[in-house]
Amino acid sequence: MSRDWPEIDNQLLDPTWYAKGDTQPTFQVLREDPIHWTEDTSYGKYYWAVGMTTSRSICSTRAD
Repeated sequence: MSRDWPEIDNQLLDPTWYAKGDTQPTFQVLREDPIHWTEDTSYGKYYWAVGMTTSRSICSTRAD
């Protein structure tokens, strides 16, 4: 399934998006696909976005 990663990345960086309170659908997407390549140049270069939400997933990735 194709994701609109630029839109998701923009939401995560926008404080007003959190204030609206409709965050669960986006966080569900991140739980299903927690690591993605971001071609957003807001920070000057592309980067890996990591949205792991559990300590188990963090420890598993770290072990790999």
